[in-house]
Amino acid sequence: MTGATAERGRAATPVLGRAADGLRAARSRLLTPSRTQVETGRRGFHPWAVGPSIVEPVGNAFLDGFALACRAPTTRDLLDDLGRLEPQWRGFAAEGAAMAVTIRSRVEPWSRDALERLLRLGSEHSYLMHVGVGWGLARLPRPLWTDVAVLDRAVVPLVLDGYAFHEVFFRTGSVLDARATRYPLDAWPGGAAEATQHLAQGIGRGLWFVAGGDETRLADLVARFPAAQHASLWAGTGLATAYAGGRDADGMRAVLAASGPHRAWLRQGCAFAVEARARAGTLTPHTRLAAEVLCDRPWQDVVAVVDAHRPRVPDGGPGGWHAYDGWRTALAETFGDG
Repeated sequence: MTGATAERGRAATPVLGRAADGLRAARSRLLTPSRTQVETGRRGFHPWAVGPSIVEPVGNAFLDGFALACRAPTTRDLLDDLGRLEPQWRGFAAEGAAMAVTIRSRVEPWSRDALERLLRLGSEHSYLMHVGVGWGLARLPRPLWTDVAVLDRAVVPLVLDGYAFHEVFFRTGSVLDARATRYPLDAWPGGAAEATQHLAQGIGRGLWFVAGGDETRLADLVARFPAAQHASLWAGTGLATAYAGGRDADGMRAVLAASGPHRAWLRQGCAFAVEARARAGTLTPHTRLAAEVLCDRPWQDVVAVVDAHRPRVPDGGPGGWHAYDGWRTALAETFGDG
């Protein structure tokens, strides 16, 4: 290479870098949903029961992660960016990032393996990232859906949780009227019965936000759905109560009382939330408090129980589709309904 050629090569590198940066920024602007989409008033949700609403901060953290996933040059850069966020909001951002990467992996030929890399390298956020995959499916036409068979069988039903949460958040009236989402039950390899329960968990998680964390409204909303789904709906509510927060100890006790005969499932959802935050290193005071109030145990004990029952599913194992359901049932039995 002559001196002149070398100079041209060195000069071209920053130009190409700036062009790539510009393309990533444009992708972020085009794909990232508007911030107005997460405003409580825009969604028509009830005012928060006590104190300021958590809908906007949670939604904005999700959108922060989505935007980061659109702009980051590599998966490592994305995970570094997520790691710099406040622990309270990091999981929601990881969820948003997984939604963006799910969409990109299906529409960008050069990003085909991006989701696999994200789930492998960001495994501490595995739960929330599987939820984010479900958000991505809700925004993609079915022919472009990710093959869920390649995901972690122990937590893959969280894809359905994410899909259902998306539906409750953006199509609240339709879900409440139909008592169901648009998800085609025949598409779930684990069978329609379990798919219905996993979707109900996501609906229940969404109802926490729709009801503004108010226990009376929550009970009324859950009562609209078939009785066979009530346990899973309260499990989703327990997840949201412990993970997202929004109520103090007295408020949590009121929610526990409102769950009535399904309090074991509320506790099961709470336990999943506690373990998810502990695994990701994002434990917050409200999650520790939820462990003590809802599960009547310190958070360390809750994490130990969840981990002790975690299914060990061989890759591609034929029974893996039912592992998550067995896991949550075992936790509900362990925490009891007394």
